[in-house]
Amino acid sequence: MSRNRFAILIAIVVGAFTGSTPAVAAVGDLFVQVSFNFPFDPNSFDPNSFDPNDPNSFDPNDVVSEGCSIVRAQPNGTLSEWVSNAAILAATGEINANCGDTAITAATDGTLYFAEDVSHDVLRVSPAGAVDVFVAQSAIDAVIGTSSDIDNGMVLGTDGNLYAADEDCDCVIRITVPGGAVSIVVTEAAIQAATGSSPDLEGGLARDTVGNIYLVDDTTDNLLRRTPAGVVSIFAPKSAFSAATGNSGADLDVAIVLGDFLYVADDGDDGDDAILRVHLGTGAVSLLASGAAINAVTGNSDADLEGGLALDAAGNVYAGDDGSGCGSPTPNGECPSIVRVTPAGSVSSFISFTALDTFIRNLYGDVVVTLEGGMVIQRGAAVPSPVPTTSAAGLAGIAGLLLVAAWRRLRA
Repeated sequence: MSRNRFAILIAIVVGAFTGSTPAVAAVGDLFVQVSFNFPFDPNSFDPNSFDPNDPNSFDPNDVVSEGCSIVRAQPNGTLSEWVSNAAILAATGEINANCGDTAITAATDGTLYFAEDVSHDVLRVSPAGAVDVFVAQSAIDAVIGTSSDIDNGMVLGTDGNLYAADEDCDCVIRITVPGGAVSIVVTEAAIQAATGSSPDLEGGLARDTVGNIYLVDDTTDNLLRRTPAGVVSIFAPKSAFSAATGNSGADLDVAIVLGDFLYVADDGDDGDDAILRVHLGTGAVSLLASGAAINAVTGNSDADLEGGLALDAAGNVYAGDDGSGCGSPTPNGECPSIVRVTPAGSVSSFISFTALDTFIRNLYGDVVVTLEGGMVIQRGAAVPSPVPTTSAAGLAGIAGLLLVAAWRRLRA
């Protein structure tokens, strides 16, 4: 077994004994979906899978172990792991986990919901830290008629239900909480009628207090609104975002609501990323933070806002920047970090690349970190401490089972 895979095996077993969840998660804590993978390991390559007559038969990504962790960042920047890769693997039954191009949201009682990109399940994390599958992909597939893929857009409405943008059906679904019943609330046909093009829902999703749903169509890069009466229309066109940034290549990925504004991340061309805000009353678009302002803080040359957006109670916006161009990037050339932007547009570093990279590598060994999922700030009551297992023998048994399961997964 290579050193990289041995490191994650040890991390899984240690997690069985000690757990890696913090004692208490509180209001103001930021939860971030962090993905990572191991660089290509020649020792794990199966020569039987290689066809010399087929140049597409070998892809190093096929033999790279993927991982996913939900990291908790306290308001003072202290990092801890709230949901481990081992817990996600155990819940989904997969051999890999990935939180890229997915989403996370939080209930006021401290329950987290997030999508995972290998199983395509929606998972739930209880306030006590227990992880389970809330809605399996198969249940969503049965309603939408295709293979589900929740991309970047998921939010809990004020009605208590979960809303998600599904890229495969290019529709918006509603999942009842706590029942888990799935239904379609915005159809692909309704979106196409509003934009005149076949939609691609790989961007953000938001819902305001009166029931309007806001969604991003990545085909046209328009921001759409669906009213409680079911009417879908363009709320802010791509041209308005381009005018605000000066970048014609707008690429709208994430949107969230707070007060009078809807905040949107523009994953624009060639590092011309920006954070914009849209007035909910007028639809007017304005620039909050440019890519240049973000790069000046991170030290990157190309901002890449693929890591989600979150808002705290004071109106500060947090953005995951998977950018590149720093002095010592990952082997993938990226330098993921989290920045904070005040309501006045002042940008500062919240979690630096060095801090995030060091934290994940201390947990999982020689891995490559990416921020391409989502993040959310806890806005409800304090979350109680997870309840430890009382039996030492039980812990040993659990650890043994996890050791065997981890070995099989890593050998697969």
